[in-house]
Amino acid sequence: MNEAVNAESLDEHLAALASMTYGGLAATYLELFGKVPRVRDRRWLRRKIAWEIQAREHGRLGDTAVAKLDEIIQALGITFDAEPRVRRVRLDRPMSHCMAPGTVIRKTWHGREIVVRVQPDGSFECDGTTYRTLSAVASAITSQHVNARLFFGLVKRKRR
Repeated sequence: MNEAVNAESLDEHLAALASMTYGGLAATYLELFGKVPRVRDRRWLRRKIAWEIQAREHGRLGDTAVAKLDEIIQALGITFDAEPRVRRVRLDRPMSHCMAPGTVIRKTWHGREIVVRVQPDGSFECDGTTYRTLSAVASAITSQHVNARLFFGLVKRKRR
């Protein structure tokens, strides 16, 4: 991302965020902030990235402006101690598409040790090959379509 962009280019960058996948947003976040995002909420990532792009282009608030805002907030009696919203995640059913970048999945299959790494863009790397989905990795290994979450032991088969 170029530090200096013209207004038209800035508008194009911001408009492009709307159609980006999680992988694209994560890569852009990594480029802007120098670290992998800790959240998987695309809406939050779009807002955070858009804010950073605009702040780099137009500048951030100065110390005087921040001090004045703090003064106004205090005068109005506004507090920011509200409980954060917590997303409920069922731990008994992990989803392969929600794995954090850097996650390593290991499996021994037919005597062969398989190591899969989740990439920052949301893809999966196994034996030097990049796959879009974990199912594609499992299919390449087994040469047939299998449920990747079951194959890698991320979920247990339901008993009937």
